[in-house]
Amino acid sequence: DVRASLKFWKQVDTYRLVTKQSKSTMHMLINSIVKPEDFDFDIKPDLLDYINSLIQDGKFQELTSILPSGWLQTRKMCFSYKTLRNMIQQRSKHKLDEWIQFINYMKENCLHYELLGI
Repeated sequence: DVRASLKFWKQVDTYRLVTKQSKSTMHMLINSIVKPEDFDFDIKPDLLDYINSLIQDGKFQELTSILPSGWLQTRKMCFSYKTLRNMIQQRSKHKLDEWIQFINYMKENCLHYELLGI
């Protein structure tokens, strides 16, 4: 399970994943109010209140249009060692902090890191 921002997920979509499971954005948003910890940045209280008012009013079209790319979503990922190796090689010096965090986590927790040939 990986919890990351929408901006990270947009980039992950360029890789071939065996499985990528997540609840849709709409289903995640209608379950409860949005809290500051649901974002990867310090969200302004006014924006948070506005997002929550859209949720309560059921204005999901407008909500998806203004939802910041820093909103965090959890997805289950399953991929090959070849794909992981490509991710590490291509993104190890990426400007997006989520890539560095993901790569460091995979390096520390990959069961057979030696299979990556890195």
